[in-house]
Amino acid sequence: MTKGLLKNLRRAFGLFILIPLSFVVIRNKRKWAFGSNMGFTGNAKHLFIFTKNRYAGIIDSIWVTDKRAEYQKLKHRGMPVVYKWSFMGLLTALTAKVYLYNSYVSDINEYTYGHVTRVNLWHGVALKHIERTKTRPEKKYITRNPFLKLRYFRFLIRPTFVLTSSPTETELFARSFAVEASNCIEGTYPRNEILHLSKADLNDYIKENEYDSSVVDLLERIKGYDHCIIYMPTWRDSGRNFLDQINLDLTLLNETLKTIKACMIFKLHPATKLDVDLSLLSNIIMIGSDIDIYPIWPFTDCLLTDYSSIYFDYMLMKDRRIILYIPDFKEYTSGDRDFAFPFEESVEGEKIYDFEELIHSLRAWPETIKESDPVLMKKFWDPKVIGNEALVEYIASQIGLKLDQRP
Repeated sequence: MTKGLLKNLRRAFGLFILIPLSFVVIRNKRKWAFGSNMGFTGNAKHLFIFTKNRYAGIIDSIWVTDKRAEYQKLKHRGMPVVYKWSFMGLLTALTAKVYLYNSYVSDINEYTYGHVTRVNLWHGVALKHIERTKTRPEKKYITRNPFLKLRYFRFLIRPTFVLTSSPTETELFARSFAVEASNCIEGTYPRNEILHLSKADLNDYIKENEYDSSVVDLLERIKGYDHCIIYMPTWRDSGRNFLDQINLDLTLLNETLKTIKACMIFKLHPATKLDVDLSLLSNIIMIGSDIDIYPIWPFTDCLLTDYSSIYFDYMLMKDRRIILYIPDFKEYTSGDRDFAFPFEESVEGEKIYDFEELIHSLRAWPETIKESDPVLMKKFWDPKVIGNEALVEYIASQIGLKLDQRP
């Protein structure tokens, strides 16, 4: 059976069987399904780990994945996991009362959304316009063609709740997802909770919850360097090869890293192509898109990025350097994405506009790191619901589940 035929059969089954069924089945308030289209990572992953450990016997936490390799690895580690299109996967999606996901309801299952409390944990503080608020909105949100609406319907299923980080972000997210501000939970991001663990506790967390040795191997590799920089540029919506435009001389960069006894971890978007053999560069390490970088961050002391929202997460750690390398600022702002907030006023850190300046900045490593501006912090991080436990309790209260009572 071809992939195309299988996909069409699955769509027909979903549209005509699963969707109607999802509105009549009895759902279990104690069964919560977690998932992510980005793999075992993000807010959904870390809230899943917390919930299955903290509320074992009270909440039945299940990870849902459409990636067979991920399913096998998690199953091998003893995690409660189901494959999305298996019988158990469909049964989980049809009987769980709560979906918690990083992007869209399709992270769990778009055909089983009836009478589900859908909690979109999203994947970052929004500095740029997202979803429905983009200046150049995507076709899926503006089309009147009924066939296109059917094709994109998974994106049009609104969440019951959206996790935001402050009142400022709530205003933007409410418009972006077409929900009321009252449906936004202003809370802390589950993935950021581990940033405050001690190194010993974080090492234990990694060993217990990572499904392979990738993170452990990476942490072992970066030992012995005076500095560890992680480079995480954002994706360009235009699809242009921005690496060619920002004049990144990797050979010179590698020599500079040697000089300051530093290494640099490259974490690029999966669609970004880097036409260089990094194995020839001793101090530059490329990691796969499937590696969760949040357990790695506390072992680094500098973030090199551009317009990525991960900037706001990294600023939560103290004594960390942030460099914003933005030589294509004009191209990005005119052809890729429009900012929801003025860029210059919304981010701190060293703003660098050409490669020579970047090299000079790396060589002149500062002895002290300036603390984040509390006013700026409050603009983007001002949660009412603080911590994973408070977030789970809030969601439980919304569905009438008492967490102090075991079944």
